[in-house]
Amino acid sequence: MIESGIKKEEYRDITPYWISRICRKNDKHLTKEEKTTLFNILHETGALGFVAAIISCGITFYNHKTVTFYRGVPYFSDKAKHMTWSIESMGIGIGNIDWGAPQNKHVIKLTLGKRIL
Repeated sequence: MIESGIKKEEYRDITPYWISRICRKNDKHLTKEEKTTLFNILHETGALGFVAAIISCGITFYNHKTVTFYRGVPYFSDKAKHMTWSIESMGIGIGNIDWGAPQNKHVIKLTLGKRIL
């Protein structure tokens, strides 16, 4: 669906791993304690509490510019097995269930722009 241009968003569960991939504090990776604390806040207070915690702690979303999707084993020389898209925006929210998001659950949302490769 992404390749055909129908699906404009990609979703990831909000876990300590994905928090570490998208958030930074003072341009540095979060500590294990910070990731775990944010994860716990999200599950105790919901998305608004998560966003409030990020703001109050000086944590920001890392400004990723692109995302690459791989089919099968990622042979980097085989362009048919991967595609790269620009990222228009990234945040926390409820996704489209028709595009694979869980129903009524907050996720990390990557809004895709143009295909690069």
